[in-house]
Amino acid sequence: MIKLYQGDRGLMDKILYLQPVLQLTVLLLTFSLPLFFFSVKGSEPTHSVLVEVFTSETCPHCMNSCDPAIQELWQENDYHDWHLVIYRVSTSEEIKDSLETEYGLNKAKAIGGYSDVSAPIVLFDGGYERKDGSSENIKDEYQYLLWKSMQREVPQVRLRLDTDINGEMVDVTLYVDLDQSDAIYNLVAVVYIVEDNVEDYVYVLKQVKTFNSIFRGLALEECVPVLTGNGVILHGSWRISSDSNPSNLRAIAAVYDENGYAIQSTCSYCGEAGVKAVYRFLKFHREASISTTEIEEKLANTLQSKFNLKGRIYVGTYPGVHDLVAIGGPLSNSASQQFIEKTLVVFNKLDNRIELRIYGSVYVNRSGTWVEVENKTFIFNSSNWASGDYGVATIAYDKWGRRSILMLMGCTRYGTEAITKFLIEYWNNFQTENIIVVRWFDRDGNKRVSIDEVELVAYG
Repeated sequence: MIKLYQGDRGLMDKILYLQPVLQLTVLLLTFSLPLFFFSVKGSEPTHSVLVEVFTSETCPHCMNSCDPAIQELWQENDYHDWHLVIYRVSTSEEIKDSLETEYGLNKAKAIGGYSDVSAPIVLFDGGYERKDGSSENIKDEYQYLLWKSMQREVPQVRLRLDTDINGEMVDVTLYVDLDQSDAIYNLVAVVYIVEDNVEDYVYVLKQVKTFNSIFRGLALEECVPVLTGNGVILHGSWRISSDSNPSNLRAIAAVYDENGYAIQSTCSYCGEAGVKAVYRFLKFHREASISTTEIEEKLANTLQSKFNLKGRIYVGTYPGVHDLVAIGGPLSNSASQQFIEKTLVVFNKLDNRIELRIYGSVYVNRSGTWVEVENKTFIFNSSNWASGDYGVATIAYDKWGRRSILMLMGCTRYGTEAITKFLIEYWNNFQTENIIVVRWFDRDGNKRVSIDEVELVAYG
């Protein structure tokens, strides 16, 4: 039955026509079984889905069914599995929707074949999945289409969106990078400005309602001809409209492939789920377990004792639940290998060196002055084995396990030891930072890491 549903719909229609009893069974499976699978944590999304909704205050189905269902799902979306943009459009020539924008109207016309504007329409990932109209079980249908979209195979694009309000302007910076060595062609990057807590009088309801994620304007729309492992940084801005409340504005970014389908999205709040600062993790997450390697097991015991961590120490593995400290880089620790993609840290192992790359902005020490730089790379050369290394501490968030992971990683085991000993000594100096980079240099030549040989080289 499940294979039939996922396969030939034409064949399925013929069987349903011939077998009324089977029709009821298949329909029950269609609406209940996928929703059951959707709720299982094991199906981790391949990317963050972009959901675009076209709705109107003059449309009864929109205001009584579609919009409440979408708003409920959005309120339940604690971990940024998907991002929502709502376009209000006019479906009546007599009454213009008060929240309509020219961009939203033109987009509604385009997806409707430039005929009359209709609503409600919901696009998942730019139309990879689509739902027109309403139904009795509309929330379940939306949830199922979300689940299907989350399981798509897409290129692993990394996004980070920084937003700053300067007077009348919203300034955005979008970092776009690829988690693989291949190239992707003809991407389009877009940053939408949306507003929450928008109060509006709804014509068909004859009352004032509050809406979230209402589209206000575009801050960025730019083609990225080729995306490689080097990444790109894009900048844009939007002038705040007179009817918007700056404190309720958010930015949502998405990248679309050459077919017009969104393959990744993020927002200006992403990364705020879970604890961000290394200090806060060590101070408040005392139930954390530790994942380590045999080489760093003694180091793990020292860390556990220092911070009175209540969880177990796992050697060569890690638990599926509980907050976690991962000691060791992705080349040696399976937990680090699993969760490093949820951070802004990348290790690249080359023939005679290892590159430690930090995406986004960090402060580095230049001649005694801390200067903010973008996308900093630190290089460990194999000739420096046991005499010098780099180590990094950062925070990852596992949305399915609903836990934070403090990752202590070096280019080699010496860098891991350096960052761990540095945090044990100076952890309370980093109240807000979630990236700390140190360098170890073996001054006395004994091939052992001592705290006086470790120095801070970057933080952010």
